[in-house]
Amino acid sequence: MRGKICLCLVAALSLVLPQAVWAYDVPSQITVGLSTMAAPTLETTQTTLLVGKVEDGTLLETGEIESSTGFALSQTQYIVETGEDYDLFSSAYDAAKDMGTAFAAAYQDGHWTVAAATTDESAAEDLADEVSGSVALVSGVLLSGQDGAYALFLDGQSGLSAADEEATSLGTRSYRGVLSFLVSGGNILPVNTLSLEEYLYGAVPSEMPSTWEEEALKAQAVAARSYTLTRLTAHEGAGYELCDTTHCQVYLGYGQEEESTNQAVDDTKGQLALYHGAPINAVFCSSSGGATDSGKNVWGNEVPYLQAVPEVVDEGVESWSRTYTASEIAALLAQKGYDVGEVEDVQITSVNPYGRVQELTVYGSSGEAVFTGEETRTLFSATSDGSLPSRMYTINDEAPIYTPPAQDEPQAQDSDQDMEWEIAMLPGIAARLAALTTEQTTTAGFSLALTNEADVVSAAEATFTFTGKGIGHGVGMSQYGANAMAKAGYTYEEILMHYYTGITVE
Repeated sequence: MRGKICLCLVAALSLVLPQAVWAYDVPSQITVGLSTMAAPTLETTQTTLLVGKVEDGTLLETGEIESSTGFALSQTQYIVETGEDYDLFSSAYDAAKDMGTAFAAAYQDGHWTVAAATTDESAAEDLADEVSGSVALVSGVLLSGQDGAYALFLDGQSGLSAADEEATSLGTRSYRGVLSFLVSGGNILPVNTLSLEEYLYGAVPSEMPSTWEEEALKAQAVAARSYTLTRLTAHEGAGYELCDTTHCQVYLGYGQEEESTNQAVDDTKGQLALYHGAPINAVFCSSSGGATDSGKNVWGNEVPYLQAVPEVVDEGVESWSRTYTASEIAALLAQKGYDVGEVEDVQITSVNPYGRVQELTVYGSSGEAVFTGEETRTLFSATSDGSLPSRMYTINDEAPIYTPPAQDEPQAQDSDQDMEWEIAMLPGIAARLAALTTEQTTTAGFSLALTNEADVVSAAEATFTFTGKGIGHGVGMSQYGANAMAKAGYTYEEILMHYYTGITVE
């Protein structure tokens, strides 16, 4: 879907590095593991491809191959090594065709060779006998077409690209740059190597609607560029630097590109959001709901430029509402290892200065459970709707701050009026009354006689309605807020410097 709004960019703030680490040489090429495209088999509709070794993001020693029906990629388990070495892909490819349709050109250990690939050991042994070769247990990816095998990708050091088009198709998507392939978890994992700016062409419209205001798109482009430079070690050791999901940044490739977002990337080419000369971990959210939050409140790390700030303008965000029964909340707690008995009440017990929930307490018949920070919305992740959209909410329209009174000893009641006052001070008195039977003792320590038992509702039927606004973790730039600021005449530099405290845009 085009114009997807980022619900939550979940970056580990521990990746914010000291300034000394950054000379911040912007890499000419980056590698993206296309985990959303990983599958046991893949296809490309391209009929003409270039194949070669991948070095510094480009294909070298290439050869051109053709198949009028396109190409398929499948996994292999055994390869038959012929021991023949060649300087060029084209030489290895020609030699492979002379040996038969089962053989392909392969780049391995720094040179081109000829090999056959199969998932069947006995078939591999038969092929080895035919060419006086040897069988090796090596996982790889075989590229085949109408004339059998064409190329064999063994270690991610070789790849392909479209011969005469700007992007290469892969399944339902297409990508600029070069595609190489790894075998991971029983799937073929494509790896896209391309320039940082080309990557942003596909990432910016994947995170912000391309129809939004020009200055908002520019702000997103600079934030995305800066954020990318802090994530280049996110998948260190996996064979690529970034992934294509919210773990790093949503990246849907060439097919997602739009003229407006490409222009925003071009207009801000090379520009970064910097703090003391280093690129910032420019996390962002869809909507703050009125004010952003600090990184410390969400992830526990104090980051100088990720501080809570109020929205200058906030529009276009509808409120949301979720209702849960006491028994549903008890089940959620049980899944997470908390046993508080029957849930009697759920209270917001702390908020930050702008009203975002910082602590949520669930009171039960045999104890209580306290959740802080992001736990106050991810507590509900196992429900059909998932986590709460944000932490800017109230419960049953009650005041967001409540501190239970400290009571060391039960206090004697001097009058019915005093008793009523104590009842009013109890958290969620309606829910607690529902759990009582005649002549039971409340948590405040006094006896209460219920004369109309027909009016008592069981605790399992008590409901808690969470009503809020905003979407996402609330840290960094609010995308809706950025668009509203752009409509109000703010520049992308002003937008960025509002949301990221103490930065420069250079």
